[in-house]
Amino acid sequence: MGTDVEGKLEKIVLEINGIGHDTFSKKIKKVPKIIYVLDVGGSLLRRYQSKLAQQMGWKEKNLTTANAVIFGLGGSAVYLVGAYFFRDDLNDSARHLFYYYHSFNIAQSLFRITYSQITRKAIGSISMLGVLFNPIYATKDLVNYLKNRKRR
Repeated sequence: MGTDVEGKLEKIVLEINGIGHDTFSKKIKKVPKIIYVLDVGGSLLRRYQSKLAQQMGWKEKNLTTANAVIFGLGGSAVYLVGAYFFRDDLNDSARHLFYYYHSFNIAQSLFRITYSQITRKAIGSISMLGVLFNPIYATKDLVNYLKNRKRR
């Protein structure tokens, strides 16, 4: 599964690079693809973010920052505003989920933005996407490391 996601991201980046940017309609065609890459690729482990950013012609810190701003801060702000306006309609468990998880996500996003801007390196996310994909990539890296270690 990890390589499927990686292959899909690489394919989308190639599509983005092939579209061009000379007309407004071509720029508009890129937007959903870039959003997908930012969402999924920007939450992966550093190694994979670095590779993806390089393929896109971006700096890795910018991939992390874009993911943290748009999906970390922006997404959390939407949830928190919704939780504020609909708090009377939510039970305590749902209210706590909306407030506490997204408050954590805001803090994490601010840390990721700061870290990536200071070090100029990417950093993975603790998010739903990160929970789904990062263990796959980490396992893949461990298996490759163990295979290479046996060959030495």
